[in-house]
Order: sequence, then structure tokens, then C-alpha cells
Amino acid sequence: MVEMMPETPESRQLQWKRLLLNCRRGNAEVEHLLSAYCQGLNPEEPAQAAQLPILEALLAEDDQTLFEWLLQPDSEGADAPDAFTPLIEAIRAGYLST
Repeated sequence: MVEMMPETPESRQLQWKRLLLNCRRGNAEVEHLLSAYCQGLNPEEPAQAAQLPILEALLAEDDQTLFEWLLQPDSEGADAPDAFTPLIEAIRAGYLST
């Protein structure tokens, strides 16, 4: 049985740092979008800390799927699961606002 760490500011900070490392991808475009978004997160802010598990699940997807979801939203087969849609839109909006 895996023992879960209690939710603390330190554990959220560690999760955020792990996600930053997971943003490193084989696809430069995807890496750029994900890294920029993740670096802008503040794991101490409750609303943003709540996004960390969803971001972790998104980062588990392969590069080609992420490329389609993030950069080719109108292509056939690029429909992201509903759970990821708000996060993908936030990643795109964050990139476009810079």
C-alpha cells in the first residue's frame, strides 16, 4: 500500500517542481507552451494548487497528442477530454497574452 503525504505547502511545492521537469518534452513547441504555463503557476495559491493534479494528468499524455490539443485544435481527432479543456484553454490564453 502506498502511503500518501499530507497536503502541505512543501508537498505542493515539490509537486510543482516535478511538473516543471515533466514539461520538458521531445517536441519544442509543446515544451515551450507547457513550461511557460507551469512557470507562471503559484502552488501556494489555492486555486492554482487545485490545477496541479489536472496538469499532472495532462503531462502524462504523449507529445503528439499534446501537440494536437494545444496547437491544432481544429484538426480531426484533436478533441481533448472535457477534464482537460479548461486547462488547455488557459495554457493557450497564457501564451497568447505574452
